[in-house]
Amino acid sequence: MSIPLFLYGSGGHAREIHALVEAINGEHSKYEVLGWLDDRSDARGESLLGLPLIGRIEEVVHDLPSGFEVVIAIGSSPARRRIAERLTSLKIEFPVLIHPSAQIGPRVAIGPGTMVCAGAIITADVKIGSHAILNTGAIVSHDANIHDFATIAAGSMVAGGVEIHEGAEIGIGASILPGMSVGHWSVVGAGACVTKPVPPNATVVGVPGKTIRLRDEGWHRS
Repeated sequence: MSIPLFLYGSGGHAREIHALVEAINGEHSKYEVLGWLDDRSDARGESLLGLPLIGRIEEVVHDLPSGFEVVIAIGSSPARRRIAERLTSLKIEFPVLIHPSAQIGPRVAIGPGTMVCAGAIITADVKIGSHAILNTGAIVSHDANIHDFATIAAGSMVAGGVEIHEGAEIGIGASILPGMSVGHWSVVGAGACVTKPVPPNATVVGVPGKTIRLRDEGWHRS
């Protein structure tokens, strides 16, 4: 029997995750996508890709079928965290979504709510937390540790022994050299190359990567 699944969000990343689920179902019919959850007050009653937008989770949770799961299909790390806190308080279950074309090596642990997109490669002895994104073609090498809510954008390369802390966002085509760490809620710009540890709440750009901004602790909660 297929698992009833709702996608939280209705933007571009949500449509990509819908395509990911369709690819999974092309291998075996695991999920039945029933609609889109959306915080917009005027969203209820609209449709997207032939599926209904059904509003805020708090307004509809008691009307949803038993055994349903939700994936937070939103690209922003801070937004995923805020929504996850709300959904966790409602005791909602989160799937792990892995595209059939992704390559997953041995001894890889992946937390609930995480999305591994088409062509991503995870080698060996990697730990990935909850509600993370490994986008199209991202590469994560041996002994890396990707924490909750991290985002690894398309074409990024995370080398061996790297630690990406909570909520950090690694931009398109960025490279994190072996043994480096990226602090919590930091942003590594597109195409950057991280050659030394990135502090928390920083924005790093360029080759080699340089810090151009430091945000206040807790900025992601605003």
